[in-house]
Amino acid sequence: MLVQQKNTKIETCRYCLVRKKGICEVFGDQDIETIDRVVWRRNLVEGECLYLEGEESSYFFNIISGGAKLVKDLPDGRTQITGFVYPGDTIGFSECGKYSCSVQAITPIRICVWKREVLLKTLDSHSRFRFHLLDLIQKDLAVMQNHALLLGSKTALERVSSFLLLELERSKGQNLGDKNLYLTMLRKDIAEYLGLTVETVCRIFSELKKLEIIYYKKPGRKITVKNVEYLKNYSLNCLENTRI
Repeated sequence: MLVQQKNTKIETCRYCLVRKKGICEVFGDQDIETIDRVVWRRNLVEGECLYLEGEESSYFFNIISGGAKLVKDLPDGRTQITGFVYPGDTIGFSECGKYSCSVQAITPIRICVWKREVLLKTLDSHSRFRFHLLDLIQKDLAVMQNHALLLGSKTALERVSSFLLLELERSKGQNLGDKNLYLTMLRKDIAEYLGLTVETVCRIFSELKKLEIIYYKKPGRKITVKNVEYLKNYSLNCLENTRI
């Protein structure tokens, strides 16, 4: 059960770092003051689960800081990472009143918590919010379709290259520069997300570095994409004489 943490005067919705992202993007100052009285914030440590697959979906969440992974349980006892979420992302959408996956923090994270009934009341009173929420759900579906494409149709090289391009796009607005990204997840998480072995992911990272397409220092969390066009080509496997 989630324990409500009292909001401080300093940390309010009006001054939230991700107010212009995710679920709160469409709210004006008057609306945001009302919302501030009905939501609360919570911290999770690395490795802690926010909720588990199959639990009753009583809450929605907005990521304020840090990162988490979405995990599905497989029938044979294995797990599959289906996505990663970052500041500004909204999670907790579900079907049949149950969460469709588990969410586990991969760094310390801070989240904003909405009760489900509060969100539904907000939907009733804000037409713009209804359309905005629908747009967020459609974006989630698009991400799921892209992930299915990665697993079903692309080679290992294409998967890793496509993943790096996606992370580069998501890093925009984080003051890292146009060609820099920061990976919050471990290589084993990337491997599980892409349906590859850790050894394969590490090998492709190393080869991309040797080809001077990317650059990083150990432990390899901060990455500079030195040649975006080549990485795009590798994501489609359309370079001749591929050396990887």
